[in-house]
Amino acid sequence: MDAALSILVLLLVGAVLLPLARIRRARRQMLAKLALRRGWTYHPVDSWQIASEIDNTCLGAWGHDHACCDVFSVPTRSGSLWLGEFTRQIASGRWRRTERYALAMAHLPVGCGGIADLPAESLFVPTDPFACYRPVRQPATPAGRQVWAERPTSDRAAIGRLADLVGHLPDSAAAEARGALAAVYWPLSHRARVRDVIELHRAGERLLRAFTPPADGESP
Repeated sequence: MDAALSILVLLLVGAVLLPLARIRRARRQMLAKLALRRGWTYHPVDSWQIASEIDNTCLGAWGHDHACCDVFSVPTRSGSLWLGEFTRQIASGRWRRTERYALAMAHLPVGCGGIADLPAESLFVPTDPFACYRPVRQPATPAGRQVWAERPTSDRAAIGRLADLVGHLPDSAAAEARGALAAVYWPLSHRARVRDVIELHRAGERLLRAFTPPADGESP
């Protein structure tokens, strides 16, 4: 009886896990095809250590067990751009939960002081490594947003460019720039899909354009 029960449990577990594995494989095949069509490089795992770099942003300041998966490296004319899915664990034990984000991260050709343009409900505490951040209060800041910056006066133009970028993103999106690192991200209720990656790519391209000096003869 015990052997029969064990076999039955194994069959039931297999019946659940096998379809999930097929769905995961099919999703990754679609993402790989997207990369092939666009001339990008796709890795199911975080081969570029994106999660470690995000630790220097507000997104990476909270939670634990940060991870990235389904990461794309996108060639650009200026800077470097990666797209992917970022997860972090909040709390522990019975209260533990996973938060998932669509993430576009860029290495900027020209860096700036720390800036964070966040939804009003986002948790932000100006302590290390953000102890030098100050709230930015200006008439142009839309309702439902909070903006913080290390150099609110000297980086006013960069703050404006980041605000303009956020205006093209989902309401739940956040944008950050710090030194040569910049990122845009928004919560996901599901695993990243092809349409999420395409939307991320648009956001990442806008992010790079916002911080790329115009070439000779081009308008800023």
